[in-house]
Amino acid sequence: AYQRITKAQVCVSDMLGMGVGVLSSCVNVTLNVINVNDNEPVLQTRDVSVTIPVTSPINTNVFQFEGADVDSSVALVYHISSSTPSSIVSVSVSGAVFVSTTLMNPLSTETISIVACDERILGLSRCVSSTFSYTVVATIAPTLMASTPAFFGEPVSSNLQVTQQLSSLSVMPTYAQITASFGSVFASKQISLPALNTSSSSSSS
Repeated sequence: AYQRITKAQVCVSDMLGMGVGVLSSCVNVTLNVINVNDNEPVLQTRDVSVTIPVTSPINTNVFQFEGADVDSSVALVYHISSSTPSSIVSVSVSGAVFVSTTLMNPLSTETISIVACDERILGLSRCVSSTFSYTVVATIAPTLMASTPAFFGEPVSSNLQVTQQLSSLSVMPTYAQITASFGSVFASKQISLPALNTSSSSSSS
């Protein structure tokens, strides 16, 4: 934490009169330039706001803080301020914010303070804080929209017109079952089909 200078020398001389000569004394001095930790750590992002799906499991990472300190190469240490506790999220010492409990319902926006501290130098540690706002939101299942065609002959996949990408499609003689997904949430729709007319070829209207 300091730079050592080893070539300094201090000499003291005393001039005595009457031709006696000069008396002197020298001493080598080592100077240490000490780091006094005069700079605050710097965070890349301040005043963070995120949304957390209510379906997020425990330990889901929702944000990663990044920062540095010009006085030391040691990584910053993070914690949640005791004045703004949270029962929903926690932060690791390395700055990862993650879900710390099972989410049951949507939650309006809450704001906490994340504190980052640098290495303690000569008994002094400097810290900087960032506001962290989060909102727990409901994950809405996809809405499936499909036409109900009139089938004649054997039903085929091309008879269905669906506005979202399908996860699966099953066509039976009397109904069609379609499924779409959004993340971990699924929605299904069953479409009843008219009775088959085997005297006509496959077509749709």
